[in-house]
Amino acid sequence: MRIVIIGNSKIAADCLEFVFQDNDHELVGVLFEPKKNPSPAVLIDAISNYQIPFLEINGSVNGELYLQFLQELQPDWILNINCYQYLKSSLLEIPTFGVINFHNGPLPKYGGVNISSWPIINGEKKHGVTWHLVNAGIDTGDILSQSLFEISEDITAAQLMAKCIQEGILLFQRDWKGWVSGDIKAHAQLGERTYYSKKDFAPNNGLLDWNQNAEKLHALVRGLHLFPYPNDFAYAHFYFQGQKYWVIATQIIRIDSGEKPGTILERHEKYCLIQCSSGGLQLKMIAPEFGKPMKWSAFYELMEMNSVNILV
Repeated sequence: MRIVIIGNSKIAADCLEFVFQDNDHELVGVLFEPKKNPSPAVLIDAISNYQIPFLEINGSVNGELYLQFLQELQPDWILNINCYQYLKSSLLEIPTFGVINFHNGPLPKYGGVNISSWPIINGEKKHGVTWHLVNAGIDTGDILSQSLFEISEDITAAQLMAKCIQEGILLFQRDWKGWVSGDIKAHAQLGERTYYSKKDFAPNNGLLDWNQNAEKLHALVRGLHLFPYPNDFAYAHFYFQGQKYWVIATQIIRIDSGEKPGTILERHEKYCLIQCSSGGLQLKMIAPEFGKPMKWSAFYELMEMNSVNILV
């Protein structure tokens, strides 16, 4: 089988290695997005080592330049791995047998984008990854392989993203030859479908509302913690004296002081404890918008701590 990879980052590089080293199939080309790739060097090194024909994607992968490149390669299969562009019918029709996509969610639940954030925000205890065929819809194609796993109560979106990549690589290594040979048959997606688009904004657009309970706010902070990956979704934050502060890390404290939500219960050199509608939330790390994490002592000086008791 002649195989082309459209993809980015470590997962694409690792899958490239598995395909290239297999004697029964031929990796004939790679396309990747240098501007959106969080670690282009990993993929570029793999492409260079094996002298694989490649093309950098700048703009839409459905552009004439990239369609012509793919047509000339005459692939039997295209593997779409960490390239989050919508593939139009003009591209889907090029490979002999079809396009296989990696999705970092347990389809049919959690289709769409920001799928390492929403399960945490929604309080899910389990998550998963899916390899599936691509059709005209978005994340609606038949499933080839899927892996489900439990997630910890303190996991961040960045950690969940890394876990999904790890699980996706393991699943690919185990099953990819079965997919392209036809030994593993695809099956329709079953169950309730949930889908998130770029128009689905984070709750309160990431603004922490102290009138909510500590569990929900802690989940929101973790669900919006994507560092070191790019964050084009939202940042958990609050405002003080007109300045936005990003909240990077928090911890739930089982306490009900009877004070008004937003009241500062404790000023500590390593955290600031805030009363929520139920429970307290330790703000363990904050940063001015687009700035570096700051020491709490510096923030307390800004607060004029003898006169400011409530965050809004």
